[in-house]
Amino acid sequence: MGRDRELTGVLTAVRSGRSVTLVGEGGVGKTRLSACVAEHLVVDGPLWFVELAPVSDAGDLVGTVAAQLGASLVTGQRGIEAFINDRAAVLVLDNCEHLVDAVAEFVDTLLGACPALVVLATSREPLGI
Repeated sequence: MGRDRELTGVLTAVRSGRSVTLVGEGGVGKTRLSACVAEHLVVDGPLWFVELAPVSDAGDLVGTVAAQLGASLVTGQRGIEAFINDRAAVLVLDNCEHLVDAVAEFVDTLLGACPALVVLATSREPLGI
């Protein structure tokens, strides 16, 4: 990929904090870097990649994530938490900039409920969590 320094830095940050937001202007490679990082993190658990660009309403965030988990009975924040539970997993939330506050609240709550979950987010703005 040609970004070994960035890859190493993000991997180090994720391993120490479980959540990292890659922030930058459009087109700089945030999505590509997050995918590469996620591949390095997934060992035994699932990897979910959720594209948020088409989500126009913050109220649709949880439903969009639940749909990507691939479990037809998962609904709502608590359903997602119960589905992930204590499994080692990686959740990539791509293009969060238009839902920053909703994503920040969602991720903060999810990390508190799912102790082995790692979240990577990409955004033009920091999530601030």
